[in-house]
Amino acid sequence: PIVAVRPSVLETRPAAMAPRVNGFRDADGRLSMNAHQWLGMGAYASLVLGFYLLQAPAVEDSTTRLALEICYGAIALVAACAFVKAAAVDPADDDDDDDDEAGLFCQLCDRNVHAGSKHCRACDKCVAHFDHHCKWLNNCVGARNYHSFFALVAVVLWQVCGQMCAGAWLLAWVTRNPADADALLDDDDRFPSHLTRLEFQAALAAYLLLCVCLGYLVGDLFAFHVLLIRRGMTTYEYIVSRRDEEAAAEDGRGGRDGAGVRRAHWKAAKGGDVLRCGCSWCGGNRVGVGDEDDGDGDA
Repeated sequence: PIVAVRPSVLETRPAAMAPRVNGFRDADGRLSMNAHQWLGMGAYASLVLGFYLLQAPAVEDSTTRLALEICYGAIALVAACAFVKAAAVDPADDDDDDDDEAGLFCQLCDRNVHAGSKHCRACDKCVAHFDHHCKWLNNCVGARNYHSFFALVAVVLWQVCGQMCAGAWLLAWVTRNPADADALLDDDDRFPSHLTRLEFQAALAAYLLLCVCLGYLVGDLFAFHVLLIRRGMTTYEYIVSRRDEEAAAEDGRGGRDGAGVRRAHWKAAKGGDVLRCGCSWCGGNRVGVGDEDDGDGDA
């Protein structure tokens, strides 16, 4: 089959446009990172620094403290590697086989692509088994990097939840035991910054707020993709099915049984509607209902 592309799309596509290499490199191979990447890396760096500056020094036994610091560093390294792999991979569909059996032809790429591929406007290339374009990675998520993307989300969620629990316990302990907290903060080897108890409490409260925000965002995304995996769907397939069901509902054809059931399932999974939630970790990157059409060169 040939992918139908509206003439207006082909006419407005810049002739000099070339596809991005990955989340770090533009079409010319130059370093090209967006604001979402820098914001995400800054938030994660704050999460890591908070552990080493606020939480780890509170552990009294030096051997236990060192073991925790090493284990935490290993977890942070796994998350960093997953991020780099997901962003550095080129997710393009590189099907150069002339045999288009069970495949599609993309008029924008001017070549055959696999069934399930989709042409991404941001990357300007067809992505194999397209899931969604993630601004936090500055890259599309597809067959080549979905596993590293999901591993990143899972590891960061586990990390944030653990630090949130530890931070809440530490803040409660400092509040209930002011004398012991003052003695802890006076230890130059563990807290060389000489924070006062009130300053330490304020820093812990700010750190907990960061953990809560990250936990909500990453937890929402994790729950959404667990639901998709259980259904055997991609993000894009989910959005398209929602769009079709809402269109059918407007026409009075099965809206109650289709979109209503799907929305109820998702609300039961996360307690909200992911497509209406602007705070989702990839909320700005998920394809909103009506945002994607045949003009993107869907394959």
